[in-house]
Amino acid sequence: MGGTALNRQLDHLDDCTAGPRCCNPAHLQPVTEYVNKKRGVARREVTNGKRTRTVRECGPRFNKEAAGNPEVRRFAKEYGLPLPAVIPG
Repeated sequence: MGGTALNRQLDHLDDCTAGPRCCNPAHLQPVTEYVNKKRGVARREVTNGKRTRTVRECGPRFNKEAAGNPEVRRFAKEYGLPLPAVIPG
């Protein structure tokens, strides 16, 4: 799958129950290091009890860019992952 844009890191979008093991390409978003660290701090705050967040099953929030990317769809099919889909709303 061609990689990410220069100076970008892949960040997991969903709080799915699979956690770090989740490799669904529709749940990944290339972001800057700053954004990735900022989101990481927010996640740690949840585990420290400062905020409440509901952990959902994998989906239905998807990366719209990934859903339309033919490389992502090919990767998902090749590795038996769910195909990305955009849920209206």
